[in-house]
Amino acid sequence: MPTPPLPPYLGAAYYPEAWPEETIEQDIQRAKELGINCFRVAEFAWSRMERREGQYDFGWLHRVCDRLLEAGIAVMMCTPTPTPPAWLTRKYPEVLACSADGRPYGHGGRRHGCPTSPKFRELCRGIAGKMAEEFAKDPAVVSWQIDNEYGCHLSQCFCTNCLEGWREWLRRRYGTLDALNEAWGTELWSQYYTDWEEIPQPVQAGAGHHPSLVHHYRWFMSDMYAEQCREQYEVLKAAGAVNVTTDGMPNPWHRLDYEEMYRDLDLVANNCYFPPSEYAGMIAECDWMRPVKGTPYYFTESAVGYTGGGSVGSLYLANPGSIRARGWFMMALGGEAVMYWLWRGHWSGQEMNHGCLIHQWGEPTPGSEEVAQLGSELEAASEFMRATRVPQSPVGIHFHTPSGWMLDYETQVPGFHYDTYWNRYFHKPLVEMNVMRDALFAGHSVAGHQLLFTPFMAWLPDETLSAVLDAVAQGMTWVVGPLTSIRSEHGTVYRDCALGALERALPFRVARRFPASGVDPRIIWADTCTQGTAGVWCDVLEPQGPKVKPLAVYESGPGAGEIGAVEISHGQGTIKVLGFLPSDPNDHWLHTVLWAAGVRPVCATTPGICVVPRVGEATHGWIAFDWKGEGGHAVLPEGGVDLLTGDPVPGVLSMERYGVAVVECPQ
Repeated sequence: MPTPPLPPYLGAAYYPEAWPEETIEQDIQRAKELGINCFRVAEFAWSRMERREGQYDFGWLHRVCDRLLEAGIAVMMCTPTPTPPAWLTRKYPEVLACSADGRPYGHGGRRHGCPTSPKFRELCRGIAGKMAEEFAKDPAVVSWQIDNEYGCHLSQCFCTNCLEGWREWLRRRYGTLDALNEAWGTELWSQYYTDWEEIPQPVQAGAGHHPSLVHHYRWFMSDMYAEQCREQYEVLKAAGAVNVTTDGMPNPWHRLDYEEMYRDLDLVANNCYFPPSEYAGMIAECDWMRPVKGTPYYFTESAVGYTGGGSVGSLYLANPGSIRARGWFMMALGGEAVMYWLWRGHWSGQEMNHGCLIHQWGEPTPGSEEVAQLGSELEAASEFMRATRVPQSPVGIHFHTPSGWMLDYETQVPGFHYDTYWNRYFHKPLVEMNVMRDALFAGHSVAGHQLLFTPFMAWLPDETLSAVLDAVAQGMTWVVGPLTSIRSEHGTVYRDCALGALERALPFRVARRFPASGVDPRIIWADTCTQGTAGVWCDVLEPQGPKVKPLAVYESGPGAGEIGAVEISHGQGTIKVLGFLPSDPNDHWLHTVLWAAGVRPVCATTPGICVVPRVGEATHGWIAFDWKGEGGHAVLPEGGVDLLTGDPVPGVLSMERYGVAVVECPQ
């Protein structure tokens, strides 16, 4: 019996239900030409598998899997629950999600099912269970995808199912109405609740809803999607399915808490559609996916060029060389699969203009030649990729979706957006410096990192604070702030001090604060006597003991002459508390922090060149890529052989525009 190929996988979303069965022969031929060795199938095919309730037809899908296996192409099987059939929504209208004005979404698109509907969940478990019976042991199937892009198009539902579920979720969380009223401070604006039935959903209100209610409703909906996903996961695993995941989409579009979503799944998968000008954002996606499970991740969707997707603004052609480079850095930074949406362009229905690997009439599209090159190169480097992993990075950066919910609803700063500022001021500068970094959720272990940044974490969970302080005591450096620990888990401001548990745990206090907008205070760094600008929000800090020293002082603005940042000795480590967002020419402050913490770049490079270390039991090396498309050089720590060309690399590596090198070093 034939066996499916091993990773790395280069794949695409495949929709055989939309085409005559004989089309598969041309698809296989083209797939072989382009180096495609994995197809994602069935994610929207519910009506083809269950044309009428209880009448199943999996024969066509078995024939697809069998033929792909014969051709040496693996299958990622998907449950089709984002697209319930017409018979289902007609017979069970209670499964339909509702908009904020209470109107049910109509049939005809996708993601119109309510994640809390008991009937919809039952039907989703049913089709997932039937698929598991048919395909869990199918030799062609190497992985499973649950649903598709939870939260896409519909991140919140306002139906009566959700209203009941929302109130029950709050009961479980708070226990009593008195506890909820106290935590939220509902005496203001006469919002005090005397019955659970009085708590509304955040539908339209005269002057905007209570921030605690809005924040918790987002949390509730995110939990419901994670719960719905977990139900299908349990059904699939009970039948023996392997490598089960769901495909997310990067923030800020969907705003789900992926820490909770992926907690119990087998691996992490994500869809990314950043254009070449925003590749730093895609690198950030790699950096949060890698640590979640500690196993290789899947990129289940990316575009060959333009994305379409119903948006004229998404219609673009990728820069020459950028598709190949993107595929490589997705793999280099910890991936095991890179897949495109979609394989053959849709001839009807939604997204007919979306980028694809082959046109509707079977000819390759612009950009497919780069995919073919990527496929041949992945084959050449496959043993090295399977034998190595990305080691833990010296730097961690906390990323916290619940804090994003808080800050983005009642923003304190004009133009502030959590994801944008997190990337622009913390993650992207590290990428540009060629410093390896891990994006960490609040529940991640921080042990083993030399340096940790925790910016904009409005709510700092007690467990996170305790774990971080333990790591600092063992020698780690922690840079915390700005806008960290300014809210409780309830979305409220602390009454005893400005920064809650953070301020209670450390010997400093916030005397007062003011917005930087319109003031842009100048600051001076005490350790280097260099100047900069304070951005976003400004806290005036007061040391409260001998272990605290000033790190930065305001030179202008309402805090002139007062302290804006402090450094605290804690055990064997150091804590740097930022009361403002530093803005220096060339990120001088960041270089200083890295140097003091003993963190260095992987190696010397031209800006835009990244070098990723790869280590294994029997081999090691480096993968270098140009993500800016400007070309340049890298001085590798150790020479070796470029597996893509066979050429020796003595140490200095010259890279063309969007160039890539996979250098294996001698043992």
